[in-house]
Amino acid sequence: SKSAAGLIVLLFVLLLAGTVSALPGDDRIIRDPPSVQAGERVPVFLVLNEQQKQPVSFAELKADALGRQAQVLESVRAVDSAAAKTARSYWIANAVWLEADPATLDKLAAIPGVDHIEPDLTVTLSDPVAEVSSTISPDYISQPESGYGTVWSVDYIEAPSVWKNGTTGEGVTIAIVDTGIQGDHPAFGDRVVAFADFVNGKNETAYDDYGHGTHCAGTAAGGTVTVDYYGDEYEVALGVAPGANLIGAKVLNDVGFGPFSTILRGVQWAIDSGADVVSMSLGDYPSRGNSASNFSLLENESRIVSLDVSSEMYGDPNCLYEPQFVIGSVRVEEPHYEAYAADAYFADPLENST
Repeated sequence: SKSAAGLIVLLFVLLLAGTVSALPGDDRIIRDPPSVQAGERVPVFLVLNEQQKQPVSFAELKADALGRQAQVLESVRAVDSAAAKTARSYWIANAVWLEADPATLDKLAAIPGVDHIEPDLTVTLSDPVAEVSSTISPDYISQPESGYGTVWSVDYIEAPSVWKNGTTGEGVTIAIVDTGIQGDHPAFGDRVVAFADFVNGKNETAYDDYGHGTHCAGTAAGGTVTVDYYGDEYEVALGVAPGANLIGAKVLNDVGFGPFSTILRGVQWAIDSGADVVSMSLGDYPSRGNSASNFSLLENESRIVSLDVSSEMYGDPNCLYEPQFVIGSVRVEEPHYEAYAADAYFADPLENST
């Protein structure tokens, strides 16, 4: 639909544009790409300056983006012919990915139609899964009026109140863009209807060599299974939409890492494969565990507080993190007027900001 297309496009424009700081003297190359050895190329996005705001359909969005990118690619060939051979189009965000010679970045950024250049960031999961179990042993089960049990998370958001109207997700396709889906897990039955592996190219059978994608698929659309709970058997619905179909795009490897370009490929595949919902529970929220010193304010006194964060939170120059994922807050508490900086805490960036 028009609104769905616009929402997803806006999401990826924001992810690519982000909250960023430019390099000194050049506001068109966003963030310094990771350091490379002499002769090595750096993966980057050329983000175009024409972004569809309200596309009528994904077909229109794709046609418009590919048309604009074709003109840019002609100029890329003249600047860096080797980079042009590696070029890959991303219509979801109107960007071109390529492996560039670092010495040509200024020229590439100056190509008409290019708004700025972004490095291909590495995304990592923040909640590792040690093992995917085929034995369902939920910590808490409730027995709603629907006649079958639910796990605590489903009960907490009152999903059964929707199920009573016959709305269980049937006829809806949910795409899980993550580490994959264990297709033979009993929670899914035969509802994993499509799978694409953008990491290892194993597309024959849905699998998950890490576990996080299966966990997310279960949260979204885990079906009804028989559970032994303290000696009693229950029919338990594990997911919010137990009747929905699932498709899986494996975009992260067996340790939960993957480049942003691969994630974009997975999203485009999901849309082309008919996904009604694209679910991505990705990204890391790293912290150095440091906070600014506390300080006191007199009544009616003001003070400017700056929050300094580094995108290289783990000290790895090849693994950059979007600054908007590094969150700090400052709050002033009456009557003492003491301000506290966030300490290893990640919250709503607007929460308690004064």
